[in-house]
Amino acid sequence: MHRAARRLHRGQSGCLERGHRRGLTGAGRRPHSPPTRPASACRRSCDGRRAALCKRPRAGAEFLPMRAPSLPLPLIRPYLLSDWPRLCEIHDRARLDELRLSADVAAFRSLARTAHSEGLFLDRLDVAEIDGIVQGFVAYRRSSLNWLYVHPDGYRRGIGRSLLRHAIAFSGPLFRTQALDGNEPALSLYRSEGFVEIERRPGRLADSDEFPTMGVILERRR
Repeated sequence: MHRAARRLHRGQSGCLERGHRRGLTGAGRRPHSPPTRPASACRRSCDGRRAALCKRPRAGAEFLPMRAPSLPLPLIRPYLLSDWPRLCEIHDRARLDELRLSADVAAFRSLARTAHSEGLFLDRLDVAEIDGIVQGFVAYRRSSLNWLYVHPDGYRRGIGRSLLRHAIAFSGPLFRTQALDGNEPALSLYRSEGFVEIERRPGRLADSDEFPTMGVILERRR
């Protein structure tokens, strides 16, 4: 998803079965009949037709679309020290996807390098777990959402939305976040949950000053 407030420095049809036709007769010729089939074959054929007719929809029948199988909801819990290796994997994989959309993958810095300098552990830090495996994490305060990442294997499974809603439930009357311009998956998610863009701010990525970018500031009011 994104690393928010600290990533940017300010100023930078059924089938039809054909019936048998009787043979046409010529003058002085006896009409011939189609070859007869054993009674058991006829029964099988008739039974098959009955089954096919039973499967055909009745006129005016209402069809309901098939529902996709429901995905398990993640368990959201506080971060544990034992989660650290998984958090590094989640961030480093997802951060590359974020930079491909917004800035330059050359600006990539690992979580091991940036977590402390960008204040990851100064915020409330929670993780989303499915079947015992951490699939995403979120760091936030009452006034701001600062980190939100989901492992690429967990994209489009509702994990990011669950984490975002979890942070919103904790937030105060004004809740702000930031995403990089071009990161449409993150921006679309925020807008769908009531965030409104209030500003676009040019700047440079923290710890990557040679990469100019544009930050999109969003806020949500209760």
